[in-house]
Amino acid sequence: MEPSDSTTYTEAALVAAMEALLIEGLEPPQNRKRGDDFSGVEYLQVEDPKIKDQKMSQILDEMKSKLGK
Repeated sequence: MEPSDSTTYTEAALVAAMEALLIEGLEPPQNRKRGDDFSGVEYLQVEDPKIKDQKMSQILDEMKSKLGK
């Protein structure tokens, strides 16, 4: 069964889209060019505070055990 609403893209449009994705994704420091007509939302991943606290407690416990020896 073939889709009834197929969309075709030119090679130039696909290359421009891929270039824009790479530029936006990799953020090369020396590249002043932004992706052509590329828009989207940027999400920044942040560590969960509970996990951060657990890691800090674990580090402190390890330090205490090493100082006690």
